Amino acid sequence: MNIALLSKYRTQLMGLAMLWVMLYHFATYGSNNTPAPFRQFVSLGFGGVDIFIFVSGIGMYSSLLKDSAVRSFFKKRFSRIMPNYYMVIILVTLFSLFGLGIKFDWNIIINELLIFPYWFTGIAFNWYIPAILTFYLISPLYFKVFMNVKSKGLLTLGASIVVLGLSVLIYGLNAANVINLDIQVALTRIPIFFIGFYFAHLMKNAVQIKLNVWLVAIITAIVIIAELLILKKLNPNFLRASGLYWYLFIIITPLLSLLITTTLNWLAPHGKWLLSTLTWLGANSLDIYLIHIALNDFVYVKFSEKLVHTPAILWSFNLVWLLGSLVIAAIFAKLMKIITAKIFN
Repeated sequence: MNIALLSKYRTQLMGLAMLWVMLYHFATYGSNNTPAPFRQFVSLGFGGVDIFIFVSGIGMYSSLLKDSAVRSFFKKRFSRIMPNYYMVIILVTLFSLFGLGIKFDWNIIINELLIFPYWFTGIAFNWYIPAILTFYLISPLYFKVFMNVKSKGLLTLGASIVVLGLSVLIYGLNAANVINLDIQVALTRIPIFFIGFYFAHLMKNAVQIKLNVWLVAIITAIVIIAELLILKKLNPNFLRASGLYWYLFIIITPLLSLLITTTLNWLAPHGKWLLSTLTWLGANSLDIYLIHIALNDFVYVKFSEKLVHTPAILWSFNLVWLLGSLVIAAIFAKLMKIITAKIFN
């Protein structure tokens, strides 16, 4: 497999990951009558976020390699995320107060506005925003260290082990009610961000990974997925609390991303409509994600609870809901581009 395809189909990969995440959130409230193979596939949809973060690591390395100026790096990323995020927060807050009659809670509002207290409180509109902004903050420093270290693979492994060791410590502290365990979902994603940096470095130097390494990786990934499904059935609470729920995708994500991009490359001559669709989804993934989370958490659950949970009815509703969410996200993205263009230009 050609790892350069990760760069060629980076946007399309994000688009496919976005769809997987959306399906995963629907399945959270889904029916046990849904066909088992499809349900198992969708139940692993949280891996779409790992793909996002892996691809973000690749993007951060490539961006800093072209221009390492910290100020322009932060301006570009924060100006893309913050206006859209705060607009969604305003809309969600207004809807909660006047549409759902939820009591105003200053603690929640302050945490959502400041974003970074999430790492201490576990309170956020959604964990992904404080996580990805934190990854952006550490990127220039990590890039500087990464470029000055001879053994970049060893640095990646060492940094990942330190982070995973910290998540084990947090699991222990939580048992003593010292720290909020909700931050595990973000903390355990840091290694895959570092691995994205490493893969970007391999691509820059045109390094090809040997076939026997891929075979070992494929076998390992299959074993890990099997273990994840078994553990998920036996003790899902332990999986989340310990962070194992997300550890396993650290190994799976690079291989899965390469398999997807290799498939996209094979389909490219005959599936231009598919690539175009995935390109749009990937390019607008932030807006789709924000709108999806807002609608899912505040509206979807209430509607889906009233449905008769048969596969045909539930997944027909899910399909209509998914398409409707994409339409709303498209309108939101267009409006925010107009607004931010006037603000920053």
